[in-house]
Amino acid sequence: MLYANIVKCFGVTGWMFDDKIVRSVLVKLTVEDRDKFCVDIKQLNWANCLGRWVEGVRQYIVNEDLSIILEARKLCEMQVYKQQITLPWLNTADRNKGQI
Repeated sequence: MLYANIVKCFGVTGWMFDDKIVRSVLVKLTVEDRDKFCVDIKQLNWANCLGRWVEGVRQYIVNEDLSIILEARKLCEMQVYKQQITLPWLNTADRNKGQI
């Protein structure tokens, strides 16, 4: 329950960000510097970022043991894998209903 309350604070609160300074620095970077210091939000892997954020909250705020967090990650990855295998099959089965 503690974890849910902590995540709720960050998950349901509206946040406003101002990136004027970042944009002004980005314009001044050379192409090589932009490759080294990527700050393009369009290239951010949101699934990975949010997954790591949740792991960080669990480890550093809730003080869960790292082994539990790693086990939970494995279970989540297994669920995603199962969905990738079964969803195409289910979609095909839905399309073929009534056909013999």
